[in-house]
Amino acid sequence: MWRINCRSGHPLCMTSLLSVLSFILTILFWSLVRLQVRDATLTRRRLTVTEAVIGATSPEVFSSRRRRYETVCENMQDIPGQVQSVYVHETTGVIYCHVPKAGCTFWKRVFNFVNNKVNEELKIIVEYFFDITYSNEETKEFLKNCITPHELAFRMWQNFVWRGYIHPNVSYHPPDPRRGPGLVKADLLAQLEVARARGLEDPSSMSRAKQAFYTNAFSSLSPHTLETLVRKFKYDYALFLDP
Repeated sequence: MWRINCRSGHPLCMTSLLSVLSFILTILFWSLVRLQVRDATLTRRRLTVTEAVIGATSPEVFSSRRRRYETVCENMQDIPGQVQSVYVHETTGVIYCHVPKAGCTFWKRVFNFVNNKVNEELKIIVEYFFDITYSNEETKEFLKNCITPHELAFRMWQNFVWRGYIHPNVSYHPPDPRRGPGLVKADLLAQLEVARARGLEDPSSMSRAKQAFYTNAFSSLSPHTLETLVRKFKYDYALFLDP
């Protein structure tokens, strides 16, 4: 019936055909509109993300954040755990705060590598020529001027006093340096034996010296630091009977 009416040119057939064509054109039109709206939305989103990324890593924003960071850190005085230094990769705008005992050595190597500082340091080392023999002799002379055998003996003497091993009222008398540094060791042992024998006559004096040393040492710490140390070494205190 449809074919017959269409071939015969019936008005109802023409009206139906125009309605179908209008419906199809309407669907196509709105489909094109939806596609254009979607493309425009995606393009706007891409531009927004790109602008955000560019704005976040721009030199102006990076400098502003760096200044704010430096201003805050400069006003943070006497705060436990404050940031000591930062590692910066200016190309990406990444900043890592130096935190002791939290993998900072690893990240320092990473930042040195990405900033090409490793090659610069290796180049400096390779291009720095020096006489090993002369450097060793110079170092030995430098150490002699800083730490003498007499100073080492005096520090060891104080260590024996703080541990309550020798009498606290016996003073260390370094030998005459004109007799040679080789006599320091033998002379120190002789004086330690005398101080030990004298301390054994009055053991309470050595115990008081040891207790006074620990009291002065722990009293110089803040309550928070002292609590942290006690919590960290409580098993050592229990095993080795330390105060």
